[in-house]
Amino acid sequence: DTLILFKDKLAVSLSDEQENMYKELVSLLSKSDFAFRFRRIDSDVNKGDFRIPAEVKMQEVEKKYEAIAEEFVCNKLYTKELMAQLYASQCITVRPFGKVLAEKMSEDERAVFIKDSVDILNGREHLQYDIMVDFAAALNNAEFDKLFDELAKLEDKRILFAIVARRSHKFNNPYTDRLIQMVEKGEASVDCFINFWFNYGFMYMEDNDMAEWLGRVGRLENGKAAVLHILQSMTMGTIGNDKPKTIAMAVDLVMDYDVDLQGLMRHYQYWNVVRALLGTGSYPQMAQKVHGIILKYLTSVDDLAINNYEINETYRLLLGRYFDEIWPELSKALLSDGDDVWAYFKLKDILGSMIGGAYNEIGLLFVFDNTEALLEWCRQNPAKAPARLIDMAPVFGEDGAFSPLVTSIVNKFGEQPNVLEALDHNMSCFGWYGSVIPLYSKQINALEPFTKDSRLLVKTWAEKRTRSLKIEIEMEKNRE
Repeated sequence: DTLILFKDKLAVSLSDEQENMYKELVSLLSKSDFAFRFRRIDSDVNKGDFRIPAEVKMQEVEKKYEAIAEEFVCNKLYTKELMAQLYASQCITVRPFGKVLAEKMSEDERAVFIKDSVDILNGREHLQYDIMVDFAAALNNAEFDKLFDELAKLEDKRILFAIVARRSHKFNNPYTDRLIQMVEKGEASVDCFINFWFNYGFMYMEDNDMAEWLGRVGRLENGKAAVLHILQSMTMGTIGNDKPKTIAMAVDLVMDYDVDLQGLMRHYQYWNVVRALLGTGSYPQMAQKVHGIILKYLTSVDDLAINNYEINETYRLLLGRYFDEIWPELSKALLSDGDDVWAYFKLKDILGSMIGGAYNEIGLLFVFDNTEALLEWCRQNPAKAPARLIDMAPVFGEDGAFSPLVTSIVNKFGEQPNVLEALDHNMSCFGWYGSVIPLYSKQINALEPFTKDSRLLVKTWAEKRTRSLKIEIEMEKNRE
């Protein structure tokens, strides 16, 4: 491996003599047995010249595996000992090695190969079972049907499911029916269908078949979780409108899914499917359901990592596309008090803004222009909502003054002491590197209009806050 990297660095400047020296060194350091040469194909090509395109490398790998497979059959090297070494190889892919074996062997040889492979694969972990999958996938229907019971003896049923998938051009066929029966009888885990999906030919997927097949898998015990896993790998963040029946099935699944709150944040498949649906379609009821689950999670689970990627990205989508649907429940949660007050503090952490050294980060609640709805909420709940909102709002606007929302709240509710206290708290919580004088100066500038306010309480507060900031600036200068 080191010699390969060395040669890649100096390939353009090697003379013929040096090239021959390199080849001699490689031959002296390399074994010549079949298993070693088999393992080196993947490594040599993929660790070769990085300037060669990946598809060219793949073609070279396939060509070499095809050649070594023909050597394997021609010399009748298929002893169980050697086969076990090949299955134990840690290669990314060995295609089309298994397919070529199946095509070149006789029917009797194929039957022995299947039996020996099952014996080798059973009871061992981390084996390269692509050889077996490609081999069995290349059998004709009559031969495969004859050998299916032998293949069903595989302890790792994922291999069998991968074989059936690799052979399939339609979801509805006798073999997928038999796989479903195996799950129903407890002979295989429903998660094996995830492996089935990853080995299925996507180009043959049709909406009707897909929706029906996923529906059947979803009705199996623990099948809904498996279907979510398949759907999230299929969508890759979006769901196209060309599969309306599959989409309808996915919507029904999400709406009917029994969410485990304790494991919710580890269930990324659920969140990926939910966001793919909500982001590409219009599903107000789903938005309300998902938001209800988030609120229930926030109020019932003691999780220090409550402000995480899944909740953040889901809230970004909900607030951007479904604000009217979720605001009634969200606004109630933001007013929570007593034993439930922690719901507000968790939401503040997730949705609120913050002041930082190089930025004024706008919280998720304020990214989209819902200002009128927020102010109307304050008007309807004047005792609590203005203070809660101003403690979450972005403090500064683009010109260095207070943000329009903060200004509106102070103008309307500034004579409430709890509002000014909350703004004080918001201004006092920040992360900063280096001298904090620029931030204090910015706050003084924002406060300046309110030092001339006609309302005594607001004027007094702004003046007191300004004096305090000037003292802090002098103290900071002395420390510098």
